[in-house]
This record gives sequence, C-alpha cells and structure tokens, in this order.
Amino acid sequence: MKANLYKKTCFFITICFGFCAHAQWTILASIDSSSNEMSLAINKSNVPFVFYNDTKGFTTVEKYENNTWKSIGARRFTNNYAFSPVLTIANNDTVYTAFSEWEDGYPNKISVMKFNGTSWVYVGSRFITPGASYFVSLATDSANVPYIAFQDRTDLNKLSVMKFNGNAWEYVAGIRFHHVMQVMFPLRLTN
Repeated sequence: MKANLYKKTCFFITICFGFCAHAQWTILASIDSSSNEMSLAINKSNVPFVFYNDTKGFTTVEKYENNTWKSIGARRFTNNYAFSPVLTIANNDTVYTAFSEWEDGYPNKISVMKFNGTSWVYVGSRFITPGASYFVSLATDSANVPYIAFQDRTDLNKLSVMKFNGNAWEYVAGIRFHHVMQVMFPLRLTN
C-alpha cells in the first residue's frame, strides 16, 4: 500500500478564504512505503516534508523535491516504534520531530530529535518526559526554540508544556497545569 499526500491547488486557506470552493486536490507523488502514522509540515519555501512510521513502526522523514520524495538523513532513524509522530520546521529551516516511544523500562516517554544537516540527533536527552506521555504536539517560536505539549499519564492525564532552554527541557507555566482526557491538541506559538 502506498501513502498518498495531496496538495490543495490554492495552498494557503487564509489567502483563499471564500475562493477555494472549487479548488481541486492533486497527488504530489506516492511514498513507496506502507505507513500508519504520519505528520506533514511545510517550510517557508513551501516545500512539504512528511514524517511517518513504516509498518514496523520505525520513522522516516522525506521532503518533496523535483517531483519525488527524498529521505532526509537515514531512513528508520528511531530505535523503537514511534507513537504519535509529529514534525515541525523552524524559521531557520531546522526540521524537528517529536514522538512517544517504548523501550524496556521506559514506557512511552517522549523524545525530540532534529536534523543537523547530516543526521538525526536528540534535542537534549532521549526520553525527556518523566513517565508515560501521549499525544505530543510540537512547535517552535520566532527564536527557533522548540516546545512540546503532551498528555502526562503519570499525573492523571494532565496537559504539560515544555521548552528546550539550549541545554535541557524545562516546564513552562508550572509543571502540569490542566486536566485533559485523551485528546490531541495542536500547539501553535505566536509572537
């Protein structure tokens, strides 16, 4: 099975508000992999990137270039199955991924990685959350600082937000500040 990604002919919904009623979807190209979880981001040059799990749960990031999908760094760069993979691209074009992964002794802790131009590296340490965490969301601010929001299963499913301070991940606005029940929430940062 191939995963198809589509591009709206009128790309930005805010630009074509009220004018997109008759726009058509077109297939960019098929990704030659079966996938079951994916995330899509578009950089400031309007190049789409996709982060997906293959059938064994290992992740790959590809970008659409010259009418084809090309891998960014190594394929299958995670150590284990990546749950809830998300992707964002900072203003400086750094590609970030976040996901929850399972490893013996570390049930579904969140890890964040970035592409450094050559390979995928962890942002801070691997497994940055205190315990089982789900439904991760990822965004960067105008200074290219990555933030994550997630449901913390170790604290009654409360919503937590963390940011990377350049050396380590730290909580924003207290440790855990809102009760959330198994929902996904997009994280958007504005100036």
